[in-house]
Amino acid sequence: MVFDGDERKFAPGHDIHIGRDIHADVRITHPLVSRIHLIIRFVDGKWIAEDQRSLNGIFVNGRQVGWVEVRDDTVINLGDPGGPRLTFALGGLGGETQLGIAPPTMRGYVSGAQQQAPYTGAQQHGTTGQPYHSTQQHYPTGGYQSGPQTYGQPPSQQHPYGAAPSGPQTYGTSGPTRPRQQYPSEPTPVPASYSNEPVEPFGTRAMRALGIGGAPKPTPGAITVGRAPDNTIVVNDVLASRHHALLLPTPGGLEIQDLHTINGTFVNGVQVEQSSLREGDTVTIGNVDLVVQDGTLVKPTTATRVGGLEVQSIDFVVEGGKKLLDDISFSAGPGSLTAVIGPSGAGKSTLARLIVGNTQPSAGKVSFEGHGVHAEYAVMRNRIGMVPQDDVVHPQLTVSQALHYAAELRLPPDTTKEDREQVVSRVLEELEMTKHAETRVDKLSGGQRKRASVAMELLTGPSLLILDEPTSGLDPALDRQVMSLMRQLADAGRVVVVVTHSLTYLSYCDQVLLLAPGGKTAYCGPPRSIGQEMGTTDWADIFANAAADPDGVHQAYLSRHPAANKPATAASPPGDLGKPPRPACCGKSPRWHAGRGD
Repeated sequence: MVFDGDERKFAPGHDIHIGRDIHADVRITHPLVSRIHLIIRFVDGKWIAEDQRSLNGIFVNGRQVGWVEVRDDTVINLGDPGGPRLTFALGGLGGETQLGIAPPTMRGYVSGAQQQAPYTGAQQHGTTGQPYHSTQQHYPTGGYQSGPQTYGQPPSQQHPYGAAPSGPQTYGTSGPTRPRQQYPSEPTPVPASYSNEPVEPFGTRAMRALGIGGAPKPTPGAITVGRAPDNTIVVNDVLASRHHALLLPTPGGLEIQDLHTINGTFVNGVQVEQSSLREGDTVTIGNVDLVVQDGTLVKPTTATRVGGLEVQSIDFVVEGGKKLLDDISFSAGPGSLTAVIGPSGAGKSTLARLIVGNTQPSAGKVSFEGHGVHAEYAVMRNRIGMVPQDDVVHPQLTVSQALHYAAELRLPPDTTKEDREQVVSRVLEELEMTKHAETRVDKLSGGQRKRASVAMELLTGPSLLILDEPTSGLDPALDRQVMSLMRQLADAGRVVVVVTHSLTYLSYCDQVLLLAPGGKTAYCGPPRSIGQEMGTTDWADIFANAAADPDGVHQAYLSRHPAANKPATAASPPGDLGKPPRPACCGKSPRWHAGRGD
């Protein structure tokens, strides 16, 4: 395999792990690549490449696939049709070409200089790829047939999902119930944990008794939508219920019916029980947006997807006319890390609360992934995670206990114990906390406690993460460790915004927003350019100048960036907070009491 000029060859005998993880056989550090993105193994005389439930998938000839047989000149793109490119070639060992004598080795060529594809939205609701657990897989047998290759259950881009699909169509980027890939010749056996569960969680039993979230009664022509693999449209998101909604063709057009779910169904940002749908409407289930097209729901096309955070001309005025934020504007794309810095009284934490949606701006607008955060708060609140300065994990619980309790509260009650375990395990793996899972929180170091607090937010797969002073009170070594974690979280495809007083490791960030007292922008751009614009790289001098003359540094910024000097727009009216989620069962708190700051 050739990557960055280094050629590597692999022979049968062990699985080849490809991904962003430092321990991967082939490491590819790219925002679209998950920790363990792809496994290549030699099975029954064939090389098979299999996606590992990665965040953004694998693509062959522009189609997303679950697996593909590797042949000479097979090309696989990671994360996007234009993502990092793998090209493979097969060759015999010791001059032998017969599989029975010497199985072929495999050479792969990785184009690491591929330009990053534009953000497509889907990779932002969720978490990174699952850690690999070796299991026996069954692949189709028989010789290769000429013509188009057959792939394992790719999401179709050519046929409407309601038109006699050959299998469930799968959307979303995270969730423990993503169905196993089914292969043409021999289906994968159902794991024993699903076919013979020892005990169902009480919430699941209660919902079944109440008739909530169960499989809907058959309705002629209906299209089922949900997290379970028996749906027509499968939504792989931890906040989607197993059976979430029905699409019903009617004489007047298409209708959608929510199946009494905990987290609700939204049409164009409004929660509905039942609603008529028009062409182009956006239906939101969990953290996943789908678009009405040709009588069914499809993923938004690349041209219509919108990603990233947009803060536009934000003002915040309190009683008495005092302005805490003054015309703040910046944007942050997927995979980016932004630091908000400034002297005391600059409004850094106020800005963080406003971005999360807890505070309504006096003027301006905050949008994320094409949705107004305040106007569509019921849709957006689960896509945004807020980690406060103080740790939010009970000190006398182990990390595992705290996360499992939080998962019970935050995930739909029809989530099985095994599914919750997978969610918790995935979060622990991403944050490199697996070895501390059974450690009490009060026995953790400061950096580890911060990771535990971050883990609480990652359970629901937010694509925007705001952290308020995550390095406060930490020594320099832990400071660097936490900032490295923030970089890692952003590299997984999230938008990460960090409010911080620490200036030592700003080089980890893609951009820095420097606020002067009164919430005025003094600088916004990459950290390497601040010396050129501010006249010095000495942070003490920069902060002193900003504190001494906030209006002056703000006007200087506007003169350097005329496009930023535009009048503030009227604030978006506050949106409906949505209906309070139904209690999962008697005595259990509604999901919105689980620490989202609603």
